[in-house]
Amino acid sequence: MRNLLLPLFVISLFLFLPGCSLDYSDSFMADEIEEDIPDTILAEFVHVAVRSDVEAFRIEADRGENYDTKKESRFFGVSFQELDRDGEILTRGSCDRAVLYLDSDNIDLWGNLSFYSSKEAATILAEHLFWNDAEGRLLGDRDGWVVIEKDSGTYLEGVGFLAEVRKNRVEFQSRVNGAWVDENE
Repeated sequence: MRNLLLPLFVISLFLFLPGCSLDYSDSFMADEIEEDIPDTILAEFVHVAVRSDVEAFRIEADRGENYDTKKESRFFGVSFQELDRDGEILTRGSCDRAVLYLDSDNIDLWGNLSFYSSKEAATILAEHLFWNDAEGRLLGDRDGWVVIEKDSGTYLEGVGFLAEVRKNRVEFQSRVNGAWVDENE
């Protein structure tokens, strides 16, 4: 009799379980969890962008994470080089981490930022900057310090940094300090 009870129990489970349904959507919040899990993780990688058959810029990072749903890529331990048509470095820099917004090509940069422009013969130092690609603007935090040092030794530092690249214009909103000498005048 005992041998007959187990098969009957299994058969009854199969008869009654199809009528049951479980709803996991509220308990697991799959969409929210999915957004926080990267679709791709890369370690020690190099990304090279080529324009008109010439290397235009190079990004190297210790780690990269791609989030398709959020349309962003996150980088950690970042170094960057922008090159001219002859392969000469125009700009080089580094930061602790960066987020590239794939739908706009805007970039947030954080931690130990240091960017050097050979054209301007100047270095920009900051803890956070935001690049607005469509407007060609580099913005600092409202209360964040940014320092610009020229190779000649002149420098400016202040809070509320804004650089309009296309207009070759830089401004600070407050607490500006330093001495700037324009070698062209």
